[in-house]
Amino acid sequence: MYSEIYDTALMTVLVSSSIWFFFFRDSNRIGFLNFVVVFLTLGLLLALRDYRYVGIDMIRYSLTYEQTADSTFEESFNIREGANFGYFILNYILAKSGIPFQSFVIWSSIFIVFSTIWVYYKNDALNPFSIAAFMGLGVYTFDFSGMKQGLAMAVLMWCYYLLQKNHDKLSYILFFVALSIHPIAIIFAPYFFINKVLITQKHIVLLLIAFGIVFAFRVQIGLFLTLMFADNYVDRYESSGNVGGTFLLFLSLYVLYVFLFKKDIFEAESHSKDLFLILTIMVFVQMLSSFAYTFTRANLCLVQLIPLAIAEMLDNSTNRKFMVLSYMIVFAFYSIKLYHIHLIGEFIDVYESICNFDYLKQ
Repeated sequence: MYSEIYDTALMTVLVSSSIWFFFFRDSNRIGFLNFVVVFLTLGLLLALRDYRYVGIDMIRYSLTYEQTADSTFEESFNIREGANFGYFILNYILAKSGIPFQSFVIWSSIFIVFSTIWVYYKNDALNPFSIAAFMGLGVYTFDFSGMKQGLAMAVLMWCYYLLQKNHDKLSYILFFVALSIHPIAIIFAPYFFINKVLITQKHIVLLLIAFGIVFAFRVQIGLFLTLMFADNYVDRYESSGNVGGTFLLFLSLYVLYVFLFKKDIFEAESHSKDLFLILTIMVFVQMLSSFAYTFTRANLCLVQLIPLAIAEMLDNSTNRKFMVLSYMIVFAFYSIKLYHIHLIGEFIDVYESICNFDYLKQ
């Protein structure tokens, strides 16, 4: 029964985005209405969940929150269980203000979904294919359990958006805010170093060589980076050593993107170049998932920008529209399949209290 809530939400945002994309793309009013529908549907779905039924992270967050409310600053700092300083300060202020943890969950969820959907909206990326990717590739469903990383990812969305608007200093500040919330935000750091680089054919040759080296030594590199940045994760989330279907999906998207924008990526000021760099980093990181699932989880910081790449491909491929649309249909169906895989046995009970909302009174 409760899984039908997710399916209804999925169909609502897909229908809304399809109506705008196929029939009213020139209407700003309908475009904004589509944004409102998508934001409210996904925002409320995430905000009103019963956090007690989603994974172990939310339970740990809630226990830390409750302990913080009854502790001094020093005591709270000692029981923060690995939380970064930014998240600790936010946690401390809200807990000491007497705000229930469920309220913290609600407002965090609204901020997370609004940040993501707003950036999509401003980039004309609220089409059904981008929505399918957002819902299916784990970005949205991950937020049901990984609230702390979700907050960091939402801040990173603003980092990228501000870089687009050439507000570099503010973007750098927000990056450190995201890093203070969750260390996994470091995955975005390479983009800051290379986003101003003018790409040449020499860079493409070096990139191909780097791809080969990283692929050949992906397990060893994954172990080295884990020991360097998060040694407590070495024995957690281990993988089989093989590349998975998600990597092949990302690689196929990357190859198609390069094929469509093989000229634009060499321009100094180009959104296509920016997304090319994001996709490049994303493919490199996904290779390392052969060592541990930790890299797949970290990669969500970049995967959340895939909908922007999809929108770019749909908007700038008039000569190859049939090919791109065919690929996007396959991509969308695969994403929806992943969406249901994420739900089975993992998120079904989130809305067990949906009829009476008793959990909101706690």
